[in-house]
Amino acid sequence: MTNSDRVLSFVRKHPGHTQREISLKLHITPEQQVNTILRKLMKYGRLMRERREGTFRYYEVSSINHTKHSLDRRKNITEVTKGESPGDSKEQKEAESWLVNQLSKNLGIKLEKRRLCLDGGSWVELDGLSESPLVLCEAWAHIGTPKPAQKNKVMADAFKLLFVNALFKIVGKRILIFSNQEAASHFQGKSWMAECLKKNNITVEVIELPSELKAKVLEAQKRQYR
Repeated sequence: MTNSDRVLSFVRKHPGHTQREISLKLHITPEQQVNTILRKLMKYGRLMRERREGTFRYYEVSSINHTKHSLDRRKNITEVTKGESPGDSKEQKEAESWLVNQLSKNLGIKLEKRRLCLDGGSWVELDGLSESPLVLCEAWAHIGTPKPAQKNKVMADAFKLLFVNALFKIVGKRILIFSNQEAASHFQGKSWMAECLKKNNITVEVIELPSELKAKVLEAQKRQYR
């Protein structure tokens, strides 16, 4: 077992420890070695850190054993942002998850939602990521022609794909998934946005939703624009 494996296993079982505590508990010296391991694990989305009482404490990204403070803070963020942006309903999130899973099957790889922690303390999340082979994707479950703000949202997703890809050492396959040809057409035609995607080797994939999911998305869109 490598030191990286030991650190990840320790944080999984004992969330909320500091870098110094991890170094002492695992007898890994110098402490800077632990710092390097923690940064690498955060870069690849395995760990996250939270500043408490002036000290960074580390948690596994998928762990549910965060402190009450962390859970409360996440709850507050959810309550503030819930329902604020069109295209963010639970039906559309369900559809976007389906799109990523379907792309996984089409490519024969495992794409998973992944949150990557950045050196500055912030984080970025992708709808789907596979490290081997390196494939990055964002999904948009929308039916019909996109409005101007929605076009900007798609281009922000495209920029996110480029940004996250730059965190890795190799160039990956970058994919924007659409649930409807009408929604995707603007990004496949002669618009500057379509040209921008082509120049940056970002692929546009259209995967039609099953009828039940499509009906849910259409109903959600009606609610959002009433």
